[in-house]
Amino acid sequence: MKILVADDEQTITMVVQKILENAGHEVVTTNDGIQVSVLIKTEKPDLLILDILMPVMDGIENILATKVNSPHLPIIAISSQPKYLNSAVGLGANSSITKPIMAGKLLDMVNQYIPPSVFPPTPSSL
Repeated sequence: MKILVADDEQTITMVVQKILENAGHEVVTTNDGIQVSVLIKTEKPDLLILDILMPVMDGIENILATKVNSPHLPIIAISSQPKYLNSAVGLGANSSITKPIMAGKLLDMVNQYIPPSVFPPTPSSL
């Protein structure tokens, strides 16, 4: 399954990408909030993991746009500040997770929306 991860912190996108790829998911990343809607159209992800605090176009704006243009796409909001996550869920995110992101918690949440890969990761991808 394909997951789009959007966070302006490149370290976060790299860590989340590695966690998800090791679980057998295909991952597309962006560090630019403006690119989220473009990538949803071109990549057709099965899940969006979205940071709330990003410059130019933030996560809240992306949630609102995604719910209009791709209403069935599940969204997991991420932030280091819980108050923003409550707002994100209230405006359409399906669930939320606070930073720092723990691998087990992230995978449990992802598995609520898309099943884990049928094939286990290969040793070379770990």
